[in-house]
Amino acid sequence: NPTGYHCIIIDDLVQSGGTLIECAAAVLRNGAVNVSAFVGHGIFPNESWKKFLHSNNPIVRFDKFYLTNTYPNTEMLIDKPPFKVFSIAQILCNICFN
Repeated sequence: NPTGYHCIIIDDLVQSGGTLIECAAAVLRNGAVNVSAFVGHGIFPNESWKKFLHSNNPIVRFDKFYLTNTYPNTEMLIDKPPFKVFSIAQILCNICFN
């Protein structure tokens, strides 16, 4: 029951974004206060990331959209709300050199 909660949707990757948008809409319809997403890999073919900009989707607004920089096109999303891009460089260094 999401009523009154800030919910986060976690997925391994996003391409067109349709699944995330539908999930967010369902959670919001069922009473969530707001919704965010965390995605491991942002593929975003054909600039589908634009669907998540607040100005392009006033009905389903993600409070935050967290993703890693494992795919090259995520660099363009740095400083574009609601996106927050996390670097995995330190994690890889720790794995490889420790």
